[in-house]
Amino acid sequence: DRPDRGIYGNPDLDPEKSLNVEVGVGGNWRYFHCDAGYFFHEIEDMIQRVTLDSGDRTYENVDGKTQIDGVEVSAGIGPFSGFSFDASATWVDAENEDGEQQERIPEFYAKANVGYRHPTGRFGADLMTRYTGDIYERGLGAYDDVNYGDYYLVDVSAFVRFGREKEHKLTLRVENIFDKL
Repeated sequence: DRPDRGIYGNPDLDPEKSLNVEVGVGGNWRYFHCDAGYFFHEIEDMIQRVTLDSGDRTYENVDGKTQIDGVEVSAGIGPFSGFSFDASATWVDAENEDGEQQERIPEFYAKANVGYRHPTGRFGADLMTRYTGDIYERGLGAYDDVNYGDYYLVDVSAFVRFGREKEHKLTLRVENIFDKL
């Protein structure tokens, strides 16, 4: 393993050009809200990181047009006695010409949050979990494809507001509280 391997720029890159479309629908009721949406991205000359035979990495334009589309859904309930629950999920179709998911783009990710807000608005807390599906890196020279996705993270935060008009907010946030990937 060479310690001098690195990531190098490519002065011959063309800029990406893209068409982005998003449509969605949603609603809010007294204790419930939900949204659903569709997104479409068509990217010409998409920039992608590649690994050279030497093990060094650089960036290259993907030939032609790359299409990425997907669906997002979210819903939430509350607050009930200050507690609320929100969840969302996203499915992404970003296949390359070989039918494989594009590198560094997960096919699925989701998050859920349980929150509490005191009726005075002076303090509150959140417990959030995030799931990221398979994320691949390919073309690593002599190495097989690497999946560095398929993990959960759990975060916790709490805040307090102060000042005459509650104009100041102090937040404590701890990310990845179980120190796991």
